Amino acid sequence: MNAPPRLIVDWARIVEETRRGGYSVAEISQYTTIPKSSLLSYQFNGTEPTHSTGVVLLRFWGTTTKQDANDPPLIRRPLSAASFR
Repeated sequence: MNAPPRLIVDWARIVEETRRGGYSVAEISQYTTIPKSSLLSYQFNGTEPTHSTGVVLLRFWGTTTKQDANDPPLIRRPLSAASFR
């Protein structure tokens, strides 16, 4: 049986849009104190930040792009088997 997809923040798009707003990954890391390796992992590996880290990144993204940090871009992702435990 296939699990229904869940909506999650599109972290890759958040990082990319922030970069397009004029900040390098190194600068985003410096201003948010999120490690550069973590930012790159969100952008290219599909990983998700912890809640507190995500809040910081969304606030920076919102300020940079002049978008509402409470209304980030979302994507559909299937639930994993671990989600059912």
